Amino acid sequence: MRLLGSAELVNGAQRFPAGDPLQCGLLAALAVRANSRVGAEALAAALWETPPRTALRQVQTQIWKLRELLGQAFAGCAAQQRPQLLDQAGGYLLFVEPRSIDLVLFEHYARKARQTSAEGEFAAAARDYDAALSLWKGPAFAGIPLKDASAPGVRAEAIKLEDRHIAVTEERIGVDLILGRHHEVIPELRELVGRHPLRERLRLHLIRALGRAGGRQEAVRVYREGYRILVEELGLDLSPELKEAYRLLLVGAPEQTEAASRTGAGEHGAGPEGAGPGEAVARRERGTDDRSEVVRTLPLPFGPGLVGPVGRRAGRDRPPAHLEPILEQLLIGATDTTASRRLGLSSRTFSRRVSELLDYLGVATRFQAGAEAHDRGWITTQQGEPGPVGARPAASRSAGAPGRPGVPVPAGQAAP
Repeated sequence: MRLLGSAELVNGAQRFPAGDPLQCGLLAALAVRANSRVGAEALAAALWETPPRTALRQVQTQIWKLRELLGQAFAGCAAQQRPQLLDQAGGYLLFVEPRSIDLVLFEHYARKARQTSAEGEFAAAARDYDAALSLWKGPAFAGIPLKDASAPGVRAEAIKLEDRHIAVTEERIGVDLILGRHHEVIPELRELVGRHPLRERLRLHLIRALGRAGGRQEAVRVYREGYRILVEELGLDLSPELKEAYRLLLVGAPEQTEAASRTGAGEHGAGPEGAGPGEAVARRERGTDDRSEVVRTLPLPFGPGLVGPVGRRAGRDRPPAHLEPILEQLLIGATDTTASRRLGLSSRTFSRRVSELLDYLGVATRFQAGAEAHDRGWITTQQGEPGPVGARPAASRSAGAPGRPGVPVPAGQAAP
């Protein structure tokens, strides 16, 4: 039963339209409550804003027509495989295998993808997200609202499903970014942000994707547009994640940050954390910013990726994609709790990924992981630039990473 698009019944290569608008609405109202009794009055309320006096009779007539259609569409199926429309205590029950309905199958794949992603298996999660979203052939319950009935209950269900569709799309794009597909998702994100300007997560994804692809100027414009719409026009507050992404974007591109401070520091008043772009530059020049040059070349998800020849040294391959976000969180000194929440992982999975990263690098401590990443050219520091909060001079470091001057201690983390 296909309801994510034009309502139709599919049996192999055969397709049967679900009938007139009233019949499609009835099928939708029953399918969203498959294998549960739905009262005749509830069906009438779902199909009419003000049910006519003949509403119950019309429901009975449409039930009869729907039974005929189900019998015709699935005539060749075994009896136990055919969907059945049963009378039950003043109502009706659509008895069917749940996963034979596309909207149920959509939720199944979405849940599976979310669980797989939480376990750190991002490639498998991406496949499950694609399977879920491929079921959508158009707007939910296409053809409704009805011409002769407003179908308030059906339209309400359609709105819920459309919201789930965009939420699952956001989740899928988040996994794509973890897998390094930022160039691929940018066109889609531009279109989605244009259609859904109030959805901060889409805007956050676009800012991160543009930052990694080197489009920082456009990313700044995307942030400022969101600030104007959400803060100045609607009086809302931006999410901490969006503010943090913007701040890291500015730290990662000081030359563009300076340009922003000259041309638009007062464009929308205070920026993230109550500071405008000019103040971010001032903090950096004073050496009091809480991010260093390390952030500029972090692979995921805020930095632009590996840059220049240092990222392509022979025999110094970058870590597997699923370990890159783990390395980033170690480098910025995030606690395990904070890092696992940011990445959507359980604490157990995050700890396992940390151990896997240390094994991959051949080191014993998290600080040594940062030093090894520096030696491999995955991150760089420049003389005279401030390091993260908590950085110590090379002379005070232990023998855990000897002979590696200029490697910062991650924020909030003491040297071993």
